[in-house]
Amino acid sequence: MWDRPTVRAGAAPTDLGINAMYMDNDVAMTEDFYRVMKAPPMARHNLILQMEVQNIHGLNIGVIYCQNCAPGGRGAWVLHETVRPSEL
Repeated sequence: MWDRPTVRAGAAPTDLGINAMYMDNDVAMTEDFYRVMKAPPMARHNLILQMEVQNIHGLNIGVIYCQNCAPGGRGAWVLHETVRPSEL
């Protein structure tokens, strides 16, 4: 699935109030990412996910960006739950 240690490290900055981003290595930014994220309508969102459906392979999230997520807040909680190892 994901390289969990890398993604887990991406969740830690949200605990300090730092914006965190996870990006797959096959993602290409064709626009200025921060210009788009800091302008309306994206600026009012804290947790931004780029999702793509891969036919039979399920859900693939190529970009996760947590901007201005409050430590312990809803956006940080989602990011932590996404990278938390499942308990089977």
